[in-house]
Amino acid sequence: MKVTYEIDLTLVHDRSIGEIEKISYLVTSKGGGKNAGVDQKLSIAALYIWKELKHYKFNAEGKKLTVREFYTLRAATQREFIHIHRLNYLTYRTLQDVYDWMDDSHLLNFNVKGYWKKIERAYNDYKKKHLVMTDLSTYRLVDEHACLAANEALPLVPHLEVCIRDYLIQHRAEMVSQGQKDDITLLTKVEVGILFCAALRNTRMNFFADIIKNHGVDISSDYTYADITSIGRNFVSMAEQLGVKFTTDKDGDYVLKGISVEKSVRVDSAWNRIVDIVTDDELMDEMVLKAINMNPEAKKDYEATVAKEEEEMMVNAMGDLSSKFKVGKL
Repeated sequence: MKVTYEIDLTLVHDRSIGEIEKISYLVTSKGGGKNAGVDQKLSIAALYIWKELKHYKFNAEGKKLTVREFYTLRAATQREFIHIHRLNYLTYRTLQDVYDWMDDSHLLNFNVKGYWKKIERAYNDYKKKHLVMTDLSTYRLVDEHACLAANEALPLVPHLEVCIRDYLIQHRAEMVSQGQKDDITLLTKVEVGILFCAALRNTRMNFFADIIKNHGVDISSDYTYADITSIGRNFVSMAEQLGVKFTTDKDGDYVLKGISVEKSVRVDSAWNRIVDIVTDDELMDEMVLKAINMNPEAKKDYEATVAKEEEEMMVNAMGDLSSKFKVGKL
């Protein structure tokens, strides 16, 4: 016989995560709300919401968050994660340009091609998973948004290359004396790649570290699909096949052996111009509008579409906590 329970989530959305955990543990250990001395509707609602919440890591501060506050935070994180998407796209496009240069320079061998295939696979898997996890209109919006951001930033890379090249030439003797390959052009291209890979790794890591620090919850499990930091290791392995030597810095990032371009004021300035584009939210809004303007029909309905999608995103993120759900129990 199938018994249907009505789940009223309004009973839990103003309770803390810690309370929900305790109620769920108590109800489970005692074999039901009645035996635990907990109202049946509350116990059912707590067990229902805890099925999802238990997949996140909360510290003592995080457990003080109410259920409503947690889902609001999760929705806000989804909006802010666009910075990581931009950097994912831009990093891949930059590495692709380096690989194309290697091809044009007849530097490719079997092993280099093998590591590049791993980079391609990681990036393509990320895009496929993102498409599966979201609706098509949202995916397209993020995709256009991130592509346009990359298009804005990529023209600044040649100036970054010039600054890196000049610094490498200036320190060529000491670099080579420490065992580095004596090929300024190759090293310049590789340095550009590892700068982006390090930025990708650290930006992602710091993004979630800040959420833990400010809110007490590790929400990174929502975004494992977008973790392409493995491309950094594969890019380094690719360059090693061509004789480039690496070491790691104090943060664990790969750097060229025998040189530290971060000491160059010119390199730092050129890099910051790229960072400014990646993190400029106003510019990103303009880019989305540019994409919309390419399609007159879409432009006409832009404001209504965005308003509707923002509302739907919040409802989905909150789990529609104000409504009631029916579930069946065999």
